[in-house]
Amino acid sequence: MEVNDAFVLWPGLDRDSIVGHDTQELNVWLNRDDREKFMADLRRHGSVREVEHDFRSRRGTLHPIVLSAEIIQINREPHVLGFGIDITQRKQAEVELRRTLAREKRAQG
Repeated sequence: MEVNDAFVLWPGLDRDSIVGHDTQELNVWLNRDDREKFMADLRRHGSVREVEHDFRSRRGTLHPIVLSAEIIQINREPHVLGFGIDITQRKQAEVELRRTLAREKRAQG
């Protein structure tokens, strides 16, 4: 139904190419089985909170995303209200921190 400006920028599509299409049609999930499990959990529980999955942008870059979603009613019709946080930079920082700690450990011992 709608998409915010951040999501429009993220996959590299225009708003009209996104609105009216689901994430399967947009081909953003790296693993379709992950999407199916996420959607099954969402249908079963009514909401899913802070699960991490890999997404692919139209540019072909891979991004770890923390997803949350909830089924809401709009005009008595179920809709998914979802949001994701791209944690690519956080993951890169964690890798660099581990490398730095390993270098320091080697230097001390």
